Amino acid sequence: MMENSFGIDSKKTFKRYTRFLLPIFGLILIVFSILPILNFINDPIRQGFSDPFKRKLRQKISDENEFQEFLERYNKNYETEDEYFTHFKNFLINYSFIRYHNMLGKSWTLSINKFADLSTTDFQSQFLMNKIDIPLISNKKIATFEENPQIPVDLDWRDTGAVLPIRDQGRCFSSWAFSAASSIESLQYIATNKTASLSPQQLVDCSGSFGSEGCYGGTPSQAFSYVILNGIVKDSKYPYLSTNEDCQKKKIKKPYVKISDFNYVSPNDAESLLNAVAQQPISVMVDADPKIWQFYHSGILTEDCGTGLNHAVVIVGYNNTDATPYWIVRNSWGNWWGEEGYIRIANVAGSGICGINMLPTFPIF
Repeated sequence: MMENSFGIDSKKTFKRYTRFLLPIFGLILIVFSILPILNFINDPIRQGFSDPFKRKLRQKISDENEFQEFLERYNKNYETEDEYFTHFKNFLINYSFIRYHNMLGKSWTLSINKFADLSTTDFQSQFLMNKIDIPLISNKKIATFEENPQIPVDLDWRDTGAVLPIRDQGRCFSSWAFSAASSIESLQYIATNKTASLSPQQLVDCSGSFGSEGCYGGTPSQAFSYVILNGIVKDSKYPYLSTNEDCQKKKIKKPYVKISDFNYVSPNDAESLLNAVAQQPISVMVDADPKIWQFYHSGILTEDCGTGLNHAVVIVGYNNTDATPYWIVRNSWGNWWGEEGYIRIANVAGSGICGINMLPTFPIF
């Protein structure tokens, strides 16, 4: 029988070392197996997640870095882990859509903005009114703007001082109030060479008897009807709160400005609308399709959104010298949106892009 250097049978030695080493190797394997689990538990964001979709999201490190930058940029936070992952999922879907759109080389671009963590449904429910019913308009209320060859080929009322800085309506369907207030501000400047920021909150709170529904929606014409009888005060006297409140009657006893009337521009008539904008900024309603409006960044919008009017804006100028003639349109979602708060929309015949030609209206001093 052969003996090893220790003088012990080789088979017995092997068995003895095996009995000694196997537990050690087993312990090492257990330690290396448990380390990732410990690391998983120590991460407060991953803690307790077992949903496969959530694990998949966590693997998208580059996308989550983008999401974290988005959260910091817009100072966003979520109360629960489920809420975090719901908005993260929305962000990934929107980010993918934006990148795909921008690869197509269209005449307008999209970008990540404050709305990037909202689904289409969320965006519609938080920032867009229900589609309005188009009112029957008396012929007496339709102003005639005949073709005038002497109007400028391009005009931007912002350059004259007639348009005040962009504001943000927040989560209140008050675009109609901001549109009306802005049109009156511009009219006052054109007529008197002076103006001030007027109060959309007064219109939200006080014009219900004229058909508006405050933060649930309205139209510029309803706001104009109210201002004819009651006037409107400065925004500094009746500040904006982005919510429905009781009408503060003491604050509105001495209005800053009144209008005498309002009229409509002939519906679906791009030429009349052009001649009207040459006289003053014009309030209009649009179909703010979320696929375009939610992430609009720059360029000329040439793709139709539809004709379900659900948002009010103001046309503050136009350009007929560009290869694609366009309107310059003032929004009320803050100056971080679009082209510093504005969007350019192609000027076409008929109902217009996004229905912009369908319901133009303007105040009269």
